[in-house]
Amino acid sequence: MRGTFPFGCAKEMRADPLSLLLRARASLGDLVKMHLGPYPIYMLFRPEHVEHVLQKNPANYLKDGYEHVEPMVGRGLISSEGEHWRKQRRLIQPAFHKKRLEGMARTMTDATATMLDRWRERLRGGSGGEVLDANMEMSRLTLEIVGRTLFGSALGGEANRGEEALSLVFRLGFDRAGRFLQIPFGVPTPKNLRYRKGIRDMDEIVHSMLRARRQAAPRGEEDPAGGDLLDMLLAAHEIGDGITEKQLRDEVLTIMGAGYETTARALCWTFYLLDGHPEAARSLRDELEGVLGGRAPTVEDLPRLPYTRMVLQESMRLFPPVWGLSRRLKEADEVGGARIPKGNRVIISPYVTHRHPDLWPNPERFDPERFRTATLMDRPPRGMPRYAYFPFSGGPRQCVGVNFAAMEATLVLATVAQSFELSVVPGHSVKPEPSFTLRPGNGLPVRLREIA
Repeated sequence: MRGTFPFGCAKEMRADPLSLLLRARASLGDLVKMHLGPYPIYMLFRPEHVEHVLQKNPANYLKDGYEHVEPMVGRGLISSEGEHWRKQRRLIQPAFHKKRLEGMARTMTDATATMLDRWRERLRGGSGGEVLDANMEMSRLTLEIVGRTLFGSALGGEANRGEEALSLVFRLGFDRAGRFLQIPFGVPTPKNLRYRKGIRDMDEIVHSMLRARRQAAPRGEEDPAGGDLLDMLLAAHEIGDGITEKQLRDEVLTIMGAGYETTARALCWTFYLLDGHPEAARSLRDELEGVLGGRAPTVEDLPRLPYTRMVLQESMRLFPPVWGLSRRLKEADEVGGARIPKGNRVIISPYVTHRHPDLWPNPERFDPERFRTATLMDRPPRGMPRYAYFPFSGGPRQCVGVNFAAMEATLVLATVAQSFELSVVPGHSVKPEPSFTLRPGNGLPVRLREIA
């Protein structure tokens, strides 16, 4: 698939990558070689291709594309490789242990309840207060939850500032990723100046968190769980365990950025889909009423909310927060009978594989019942190939916070859906915008209706 000389498919990829990838699979098959300018890229669409890259031979497939957000996240967990990555993973993984997660549930529902109280105040105030941007609301909420649970910091008003800064940097970084000719970050163009301001804003927020924690009494002695993720990182820094001050900053920013954005997008698209499918919305409310009866959900309730989980899974099938993953080959390899040379790039796309007609009948239809036989948030229905569904990536580099995100999304959805209906403002066009995550391109303005 060469496109037009001399750019190949680059213009189409920049303009509408989702449509291009879907069209490539439909017309050319499950393994497509595409040219972006002079550079070949291999698109891999079948579950077995995905499994090969993520699970069977992951060491040969290096993360690609994160250099465009490196000024923000540095060499944090999401972008590092090799032994450096393994050491970071071992350090951070215990923060997401099951027992620790259970202790975070109340914080998640409390933060959500605070947001709902603010919505009620808006409704009482009138004057259009019943309309808000669900995308922005979910982003601020999930960033606040990450701040409280992992870093022991109630961001409050800083959540707005942080969300704006992170969103800006990720959006501009993705824009750079699609360009052959890139102006160095140091050149003071308007975009670079905005990019650098976003980084300064986040640096101030992170350094304020670190300063406050260092001035506070040690939490590990009073916390039976041994402190939060920030305590773990600071302890490793203090004993000189390879965590420099710069690395400490990079890890905090990486976890904050990745930890809030993906869950926010999943929730935003879920409310969008429920608005368009009233029968699913009624089934969800019926389950919540039968199990919770109006009270806040707890971690013990999660196994009793299968339909709530199914709604989120089907939402992430249609609108996976991470819509595509790029990898660069360390050495030549063979995938699906095709020889891919060393140094070439491959792209795997949950957005496309989740719509593969051989795997998903009527793939564009929103149907939570597809996941009735699934047992975990990151797994496909029973009997399907493991990588027919991979919204959290997979293999050794699967999202370290997958269980955190699954619990958070379920608790937030259950808390909100008991109390409010969110209806997209009539006439508003909702189109997915592929950035580092899949967001509604022009926001998601919704009208609130409180459920009596």
